Parts: sequence; C-alpha cells; structure tokens
Amino acid sequence: MAGSLGTLWARYKTLFIFWGITLVFIGAALLIQWREANLSNRFIVTDRTIVSGVQIAVTYPSEIFLPSPNMPAQEMIFRVTAPETTKYVLLLEADDRLGFYDDSGQAISPRWEGEGNAVFRARVQALPDADKHTIFLNAKLLVDFLEYPIPLGQVVTESLAQVRWRIFLDIFARNIALPLGLLSAIAGWVVTYLGKEADKAETTFRETLSRLSSDFVGDPLFALSQCIEAKEYAEKKHLDNENKERLAKLASRLFQSEARKKVVQQLSEMGDRGETRTLLSSLDKVLSFFDNFPNVLDNKENNALASSLQKIHDWLNGQKGTTLAKMIIDAIGDMWDKFDVLSAGLVVYSLEQLPRQPDDETIRSVKTALEKSSHRKRLLRYPQLDWMKDVYGLTLPDEYYFVKPFHHFFETDVVQPNILYSDLFHVEKIVEESWVNPTQWGYLKSVRESARAIVFEKDARVFMQALWKEYVEQQKMPRDGIFPVFWNVKPDKFSHSVLEQISRRVAETWIEFVVINPKAFLDLRPAERDALTGFLGWHVGSVQALNGRLRQRFTQIEKDSSGKENDVWAKERDVLLERIANFSLPYGKDILPNSEQILDWLNIRPPWLTHTVLILVCEKMLNDEWQQAVSASRRELLRQKIVVKEIVVTKEIPKESDLLVRWSDDALLEILMLRVQKICSRDSFTSLFARPPFVADPLEYDRRLVQQSHGSLGRMLELGQKILSHHAQYHPDREYLQPDDFEVIEQS
Repeated sequence: MAGSLGTLWARYKTLFIFWGITLVFIGAALLIQWREANLSNRFIVTDRTIVSGVQIAVTYPSEIFLPSPNMPAQEMIFRVTAPETTKYVLLLEADDRLGFYDDSGQAISPRWEGEGNAVFRARVQALPDADKHTIFLNAKLLVDFLEYPIPLGQVVTESLAQVRWRIFLDIFARNIALPLGLLSAIAGWVVTYLGKEADKAETTFRETLSRLSSDFVGDPLFALSQCIEAKEYAEKKHLDNENKERLAKLASRLFQSEARKKVVQQLSEMGDRGETRTLLSSLDKVLSFFDNFPNVLDNKENNALASSLQKIHDWLNGQKGTTLAKMIIDAIGDMWDKFDVLSAGLVVYSLEQLPRQPDDETIRSVKTALEKSSHRKRLLRYPQLDWMKDVYGLTLPDEYYFVKPFHHFFETDVVQPNILYSDLFHVEKIVEESWVNPTQWGYLKSVRESARAIVFEKDARVFMQALWKEYVEQQKMPRDGIFPVFWNVKPDKFSHSVLEQISRRVAETWIEFVVINPKAFLDLRPAERDALTGFLGWHVGSVQALNGRLRQRFTQIEKDSSGKENDVWAKERDVLLERIANFSLPYGKDILPNSEQILDWLNIRPPWLTHTVLILVCEKMLNDEWQQAVSASRRELLRQKIVVKEIVVTKEIPKESDLLVRWSDDALLEILMLRVQKICSRDSFTSLFARPPFVADPLEYDRRLVQQSHGSLGRMLELGQKILSHHAQYHPDREYLQPDDFEVIEQS
C-alpha cells in the first residue's frame, strides 16, 4: 500500500501541490466571506423599562466600521413601547467620531419625537481615523418633561489600516481567490502535463540514444540522420544541455573507423547504381551531421573525410571549373588511397563527371593525381573510365591481376615436374629467355577459337609454364584479357551434365582467385557481385559454407604473407566477407539451375578480363560421349566468350598426329644454343666438348642431341641433364665434356 501511494505521489506530486493551493484559495475566500457576514451581524440589544408603561429596546452594532464599498452603514434600531397618548423625545448621545445617516444617506441628528409605540432607525458609521477607538453610547428619553438616561455600553471603531485590510480581503475573496484557485488548478494540470511530456520526451530521447549504437553498426547513414533528428528533437522539446552533450559525445564515439568505412561503402553503392539524387541527398545528410556535431571533426580521419565529401558534393551538385577540378581530383585520390575498393563506386562516379574536353591545367592536375601511384592508376581498369586514357593521356598500371592465382591451377595430377623444373614457378629466368614457340602455339593460345592438342608428358610442365606466361601477357590487352580455368578431367568419369561440371570448375577457380585477390570480387559491379555470390554459394551448398571455405583459405594465405601489402589484402578480405555474410541464395544446393542461369554465371569474369579459357587437361583423348557433350555446349560457351582447349598429356610420343605439340629441329637447336649462350657464354652445346680430333662440326653434338629429342623440348633438356650428370660422375677433373658423356644417351 505504501509503495502504491509513493508511486502515486511521485507521478502526480505536482498536480497534488497545485490542487492543494487551489483548495487553499477557495477555503480562504469562503472564510473571509463568512467573517464579513459575521462582522455585519454582531449586534447588542439593550431592553429597559423607563417608567410604568414605557419601555425601550435598542439594537446597535458592537463594532462600527469605517465607510467602504463592501460595508454599508450599520443600523441602530430603537423600539419604544408606550401608551398611545404618551408623548416623548428620544436623544442619542454619541462621540463626534461617529456619524448618523438616514436611509437615503443624508446626515441626521440622532433626536426623535414620538407618541405611543414607535420604531426609530438610524445608520451609523465611524468617521476616518488612523487609530482604533472605543466609544461609549448613551441615550435619553424625555417623557412628560422628565429625563430618563439610558446607558447603552461601548462600541469599537476601525482604524484606517483595518479598513484597508478588510477592503483588500473582501476584494480578494470576491474577485481574486476563486480565479486564482481556478488558475492554480489549470496550472497544476498544465505543469503536470508538461512534466509528463518532458519525461516522455527524455525517455524517447534516451531510447533513441540507446538505438544509435546498433544503427551505426547496421546502417550508419540512417544513424547519422537519427543523430540529426535527435538533436532537433532535443531542441524542440527544450531538453537540458546534459542530454545534448550526451548525444554529441555518443556521436563522436560511434563515428569511428568502422562507421566511416560503412558510410563510404553505402555512398559508393549509390554511385555504382548512378543514383545522383539519392547520392547527393545522402551527402547532404553526412555533411549536415558534421555541421551539427563539430566535435566529431576533432578526429583527423573524420575531418579529412568531411573535407573530401564536401568537395565531391559540390562537384556532383554542378559546381565546375578548373580550380574545383583540381580540388576534386585530389579529394578523390585521397579517398581512394584511404578506402580503396570501399569507395570505388563513389570515386569512379565522381571521375566520370570530369570534363571530356579539359584544358591543359585540368589535364596536368588529373595526370599528377592519378599517376601518383600504381594503386591510383588501378582506377583506369574500370570500364567507365576507359575514355580517360585517351582524353588525359593516362596509362594502365604495370601490375596485373592474376599472376599468383594461376600457380594453383597449373599444379595438376597429370602435369608432373621435369627433372630440370622441379618448381614450375620458381625456375631461372633463362627459361623465358630461351623460349621458342612450338607448333600450333598460336592456335592454342588464341581466345577466339577452341582447340585440341596432345602434349608429351615430358613437355607438359614447360608447356604449361609458357601458356601461363602467355595468358599473363594477354591480360595487358584490353580486348583479349583471359580468365583461365584449368580442369583435370577424368575421361572415365563421364557425366551428361557437362555444363554443370564446367560451372563447378569455374566456381572453384573463382574461389581461389578471390582468396588471393579479393579486389577481383570487390571491383565487380554490384549486380555481378550478387550474382557471383549466388553462384559460389550454390556451388558449396550455402553462404555459411562459402564463408567457411573462404576463411579457411584466407587463413592459409595470411600465414605466408606479411608487410604493407598484406595490410591492404586484409582490408579487402574483411570487406569481401562482410558483403557475402547476409546474402540470400536464389538456389538450394540440391537444385540444378537451368542452362541459361549457368551460362549467365559463366559469363562473370574479373573486371577487365574479356574471355574465359577453359583448359581441359586429361591423360588420354576424351571418349565419344565426352566429345559429344563438350561439343554440344561449345556453341553456347562461345556466345559467352568461353573457349575450350583440350590438352591430352601422353606418356609416349605419338608417331604421327596432327594434334601433337612439338618443336621443329630448328626450334630445338635454337633453344639449345640460347641456353648455352646464357649459361656458359659459349656459342653452342658442341663447344662444351673437348677440341678436335673429337669434334669436327661446330654443331655436331647440338644436332645429335636434337635428333635424339624427337621434337620434344622436355626430352632434349632431360637428355642434356644426363650428359652433364655422367660427366660430373666419371670425369670430374676434366674441363670439357667427353665423347662417352654423350654416348650415355645413345645407349639408353
């Protein structure tokens, strides 16, 4: 019970206080009016017998008031009882501080003559005086010439101070108390209502503050607008400064690194979609946030972001000119350096607004800003900015996207290392410098047509290395950039759904690509990113499974990386994982999408790569079922710029085959001589042997080695290694090779 009363008091305390005041006013008014009524009704009655048959009764007030609007002159009444024939005179003896008046208000002398029964009336008032007085009243009755005194008693008169106070109380009681009471009751209700509204406003304000933390994590742009609205709400509701300071501190604390990144990312997505109005509106919102919370700008990173966004806003809002163009290019460059792919949409969209017919100063500013680093030059790989290369005289960066990811896919079961090439991707530079193309090379490397080839096992490794390097070089060509997909095919494991198998192999390639180069995913357009996420999620079974696969590979890569480059990669990795975290898959893992959907997926390539080359590596020729299935899909694949290269790795050199990849004798001879020249600074392999009489023809051993190679580069290098190994074992003290060193390969 006590608790309930306490709660009630706490809730309605103000109302109770004001209503109490109202009751006091009403009570005071009633009490004053009751007092006045009693004052005017205080009378003394004196009843006396004068002589036989004659009596007199006098009624007079015990307190005589000064004249006032609320107190008329008080009445004195004399009632005389006498026989009808008895005549008499009544005289009232009074102090000169009293005045007597008739009913009309005319002053009279208090003397009356009468006969028989009679009633005489007079109104009496005290005359103004600063002091209060006590006056004795006496009356006389003259009957038959005899005087009979009638002592009445004493009366009290008011002082001026008393009359003023009485007048005030009367005015207060009649005109002020009730209105004040009513106003107090209304004020109590109003104050209570306003108090409730203030409490409600503060509660709403605090709830908004409590939500801001989660809003900054989930949707920081929305959180910024919430901060602005919260400040406006606090001002509208006249909340105290403590609440406003709490909001300012919270905004400063929450708008830190992650919030900055997400705001930039959200703005970039609008730029990706070309939503100019939405983008400008959002920029207004962000800049308004900075204006409303200047303490946020105490952070140098926030200050730099605000400066860049202000310039971008002015630029997109139609403000142009050479000076602003220079400022905007610097702002864009700084944002790209800081936020990388997170800012890509905003940065690229802003660059698209640069003039297509710039003046010399603008050209110099743009070139200086974008050629400041290869990282900035990477922006030129975006198709939307392709025009800038000609207009502003810019060039693509020297670095290429997919050198590292190729390594993994050339490591196939059927491509074993040659004895001279135990590690395909860490061979000496001489391999490149002594390379001569084999037969069918142009046919195999072309991105325009499919191809079939047979490669001798001993040539497979060096062949794959050369193909890899060729594809890296072709990445430099804007119209022929290649996205290679290697597939180690098992011909005996045929499936009619070849398109599905191809798509799964492409998905595996993508997973490896984005792990090593997250920007390959992040630089895609939003629709392509979503489609690719759906594709990879379908392949592994779920978004959660995809996330796990990527995290596992990221961890493996991270162990092998370090330094500044790894910091950039880690930033891109985190953005990638965040973007796929809440994606909703369009297909379940047990559902096979139709061919149109699969082809759409296959048509997604890393930015700036225009063709996909599907390299089928197998140990023997595909059987008829495989050939028919691949052929059936080939036309659809070609429409998507996907070509199929079927490479059969054989353990024996076929005697005759138009599909065999081989080197002519002249090509092998050239390769051999180049290698010797690079390594030993000699003219030929023959020059490594002892002088005549052993050697007559200066290229004798070169030609004999080439003849033993049967068109195989790998076999030639392997035979050469045997010659050198024999010499090291049997003639370690001799400077030149001996005839029996060469004979070891003719005997094998």
